[in-house]
Amino acid sequence: MISRGSLKVGYSIFLIFFVFIFFIALETASAQDARSYYEGGREALASGDLHEAVHSFRSALNSNPAYLEARLGMIEAYFLLTEYNEAYREVETAHVYAPGNRELSLLEARILVALGRDEEAAEIYRDILNKRPHDAEANRGLAEYYAINGQKELAERTFDRSLRYSPGNKRVLMHLVLLYDESLDREKSEPVLLEALRLFPNDYYVRILAAEHYSLYNEWEKSAEHLKRIISMIEGPEDPRYRRVAMLNASIALKMGNPQAALENLKGVERDVDTGALFLLARASRATGDEKKAQAVMERIISMRPDDEIARMFREEYLVRTTSGFENYRQDASSWHISAGRRYEENFFYKRALAEYRRARLIDGTDADIWITYAELIRKMGFPEKYRDALKGALIELEGAGADSSGIRRKISLLNHSRRDGVAADWGYEDDPWKEEPSSWNVTVFVNEQEQSLPYHAGAAPTLGYFFADAADMSPRLRIIDPDGGFGLEIGTVSSFAEAFRISRGKSDYFILVDFFETERSFGVAADLYLSRTGELMGRFGELRTGRGMVGDAFSQTVMEIESALPDKMRILAIDGNRILLDKGRWYGVRAGSEAEEETEEPLLVLKKGKGRPGSVENGIEYSLRDYLGTATINRVSESLCEAEFEKAGDFNFVAAGDEVFHLPPPESAETDSLLDPAFRNRLLSVP
Repeated sequence: MISRGSLKVGYSIFLIFFVFIFFIALETASAQDARSYYEGGREALASGDLHEAVHSFRSALNSNPAYLEARLGMIEAYFLLTEYNEAYREVETAHVYAPGNRELSLLEARILVALGRDEEAAEIYRDILNKRPHDAEANRGLAEYYAINGQKELAERTFDRSLRYSPGNKRVLMHLVLLYDESLDREKSEPVLLEALRLFPNDYYVRILAAEHYSLYNEWEKSAEHLKRIISMIEGPEDPRYRRVAMLNASIALKMGNPQAALENLKGVERDVDTGALFLLARASRATGDEKKAQAVMERIISMRPDDEIARMFREEYLVRTTSGFENYRQDASSWHISAGRRYEENFFYKRALAEYRRARLIDGTDADIWITYAELIRKMGFPEKYRDALKGALIELEGAGADSSGIRRKISLLNHSRRDGVAADWGYEDDPWKEEPSSWNVTVFVNEQEQSLPYHAGAAPTLGYFFADAADMSPRLRIIDPDGGFGLEIGTVSSFAEAFRISRGKSDYFILVDFFETERSFGVAADLYLSRTGELMGRFGELRTGRGMVGDAFSQTVMEIESALPDKMRILAIDGNRILLDKGRWYGVRAGSEAEEETEEPLLVLKKGKGRPGSVENGIEYSLRDYLGTATINRVSESLCEAEFEKAGDFNFVAAGDEVFHLPPPESAETDSLLDPAFRNRLLSVP
């Protein structure tokens, strides 16, 4: 007979055994669930459904936080989503479970490069290569680092080394195509691309690369062929990869001048929250003449991203180029710039504030309050005569449009007895001292259609070029002319330097070839300044900016750099004995004697009209010593004009109205016409 004690002992043993089996089963089920989630994550990653991949990997990690493969998958998914900070946090967590893991180190290095911590990434790659010199992935990563930092030859050699250790590596082949296409080296990129297509004919990313490659070289049919192949490989619009194909198709259609086809590819985008797709939709709508829809789409983008300056510029380009219609959008856009200007004004950034008020004025030129705000800042800056001139301009604009100008008239009437411009009055320019167009260099702006990197605003380069030219046109040293040589704020779109050089030669003094690039949180501009006469590079300028106002900041700073690289010049308007009147004053930055920044009265160079040509010499001006007339010393400056004392170079005074004065030192010695009648010399030289 079994005792009660024995039964208790047996029951306890059974219970312990049952609990043990239960937890083993639970752990096994958990492991199976984690594995299942992991496999689902890999499948989602392969199909391009990155959001589903994150969900699956996270579910696997909830079941097993130490599951390294799932952690690596999560890191890769975040990296492809460009969530680099989140990816790096996952890296730090993974290091706890797998310190020194090679695959983890490789991912960490890629993320560090994306975060701009290039040197830290390079150290990781070099550390791996010290232990494993033939590591293909470490060589590939180091090559990627070199490519990003502009070391093309080192990148090319290191990519080649990676291929030797891992022939046919898809990522390396794709990187090489991108490296060569960055410099438009098709001779090298084409064979590599064809090899990638041979090895991976059904790979989504390789086909996308091929479509982008051929569109870069304007081979639209080949590009479309690859896009059709991609569409046949995926499961239709429901496939998460379809969006990129549709956007690329739409972008190519717009480049080919077929906006209707672009709209077909973008069907359903109106309900989307992808601002890149919406921007393409706005472009296509404008190109088909449906400006109402374009404005509505841009309004939606701006409501989602109020600091999206490029979207604002695209919306405003139409409003600036037209004078009526879309009044609600005009008021909204101009109000935004007025608010931005007031923020600058409160912080004493008066030039930036003036630029914002000016933009508001261009958008809604019939609003008297905008004109008054613009003019009042000019007075606040210490330019009462320019203030009067701005009010007169407002009066002409408002009355021409039939708008209410009574407020402007009242302000002008209060100025009738104010102190006038002394220099202008003395020289007979009192009625309108601003009637003379100030001397400036004629500049044409070109956008290089091959060099733009605007993933979030595809095709926005012409709009950005237009507003860059507008910013440059505000400089007193620059006057923007259109590619045909006319005085209009228009830009050119070219495919090469040679095309820009050919168009601008004989029509302008300089031309600027400008490129734009952006990331989600930064914007950059690169502007190369060339001499139109010879095509010689005069300087490279550019800015990278982040944060609020980054596009405007980049434009403003780049224009200032270009402006400072060009010699300033003035034109002689009138002559009275040894006194000369010049066409610029304080508003244009001219100072006299002790007022000048360097507090010097060094005389300026005076040359015959049109004889001072821009060149690559030290001071930026080429001229013959025979065209040197003398020097000028500025002694009186008003807002619009200045007066100078002229000192002739030789025995004869040949100076005339229209001759030019440069902010350059005179030559140490010069030939003069003091011993020979110049008319007689010219007659001698004209004998056949």
